[in-house]
Amino acid sequence: MTVGLCTTLAVIAIGLARPPTQLDGWMGEQHSVAEKYESATEDEGLGRQVALPTSSAGYSSAFRVMDKASWLQAEIESYRHLPTGWDGEGSVGPSSDALEGARKLIDYLPAGLELPKPMITSSGELGFYWKTDAYYADLIIEEKDLFSLFVRSREHPNSELYFDALLISGDGTAKIQDAFQQI
Repeated sequence: MTVGLCTTLAVIAIGLARPPTQLDGWMGEQHSVAEKYESATEDEGLGRQVALPTSSAGYSSAFRVMDKASWLQAEIESYRHLPTGWDGEGSVGPSSDALEGARKLIDYLPAGLELPKPMITSSGELGFYWKTDAYYADLIIEEKDLFSLFVRSREHPNSELYFDALLISGDGTAKIQDAFQQI
């Protein structure tokens, strides 16, 4: 019995056998993000798209650590694939313009500002929100290049600001930081 156990341990130690937990397909039951590798095109910019694990050809079970901005971009991109009815009868996914505006806005957010959480409504409206000890804010993508912003102080509930038709550019997104500082 000792010889059998020693032989098994020796075989595992030198790599001739895999430990029992590493059977073929053992990664398939994980509920994490895996990567699908594709070559980058000029339109895509990034050469990797995030997807749920699958056994389809071309997918890797390797996990990728993403920074929060990359995760936020990937989350927004995942909304592109929402089918009609995704949130019950009558629900629709966001328009291509809303998706493009949201991705663009992430790139224009003021440096040093905590990144927001994404949100989508059943009518396809796309936006972001922040909830901190100091304020609550939500931002809605109105068109490809426009957004609206609502900010309410959590310390002084009667103190709130609303801005409509802000440009997704340096001037419009600078208004975000200004609003957070005013509240």
